Amino acid sequence: MEKRKNHVNYIKLYFWNIKYLKKYFLFVFSATGFTFIYEYCNVLVPKLIQEFIDNVIINNQTSTIRRLLISAVVLVIVMILSYMISKSFELVYVEKGTKEIQWDIYNKTREKGIEYFDKTPKGETLSLLSNNVISIYFLFAKCVPQAISIIISSILAIIMLLQNSSMVACIVLISYIIVIACNVMYQLKIENTGNDQTDANIEYNRKAYDSVEAIEEIRAFGAKKWNSDKVFSAYEDAKKINIKLFLLGSAKKSVFTLCKLFGNIVYFIICISSAYYGKITIGNFVANYMYLFDLVKQNCNTKFN
Repeated sequence: MEKRKNHVNYIKLYFWNIKYLKKYFLFVFSATGFTFIYEYCNVLVPKLIQEFIDNVIINNQTSTIRRLLISAVVLVIVMILSYMISKSFELVYVEKGTKEIQWDIYNKTREKGIEYFDKTPKGETLSLLSNNVISIYFLFAKCVPQAISIIISSILAIIMLLQNSSMVACIVLISYIIVIACNVMYQLKIENTGNDQTDANIEYNRKAYDSVEAIEEIRAFGAKKWNSDKVFSAYEDAKKINIKLFLLGSAKKSVFTLCKLFGNIVYFIICISSAYYGKITIGNFVANYMYLFDLVKQNCNTKFN
């Protein structure tokens, strides 16, 4: 079975696609700005909850309820408006950037001449102009906004944690770094195993197809056992690689789960100890946990997991 020799550098490919957004920098910048407003309002929500618990529930300062309600309503309105505006700007640069790439591919293909179209299957050319461009569209529509949102929200959440508890913030950062490092390592292994899986599945399907197509010849020459062994061997190779891929994926998830569990346990130990000595309030405890939960949620949303 012929192995793949071409290794795709996805980071290089990612930035190659991003360069097509340079012409629409104003839209990208505007979308990023409104995303920042949205995420900033989002990190203020735990602060409101903290103040509500500490001042209203515990200290019974009912005079602050009205101010907290007005602040909550304003935050919700700003978040809705900023989200809608950011998505509008995203739609513009996604559509225009995708069209730029599609038009560039079309021109490059046309420059190849008749010889290229004679040698290249039509399906491959159509894939370049349709399926591959659709993949780029989802890259611009999902990956770019998600990356911007994750970076902004993670930085803001860590800043808020640093203000409340530098030790908790350090624990979160250490867990974050371990998760990213381990996931990058596993991602490379999974990518290579995925290529092997594709090759193995192609080989198995080819042998199975050839076996069905040549069924008359196999019967005529009495080669049923030889052919069955050949197909079964290809099936076993594909199955082993599929199992390996599954185990790598499970190991990657386990690393993330262990780091998340470690962060939560350490967080509760620190907070219980701080609360015992009167260093933090219940509202502060809840707000910190919400920031920690937001960081975990953002990590779940990344491509690494």
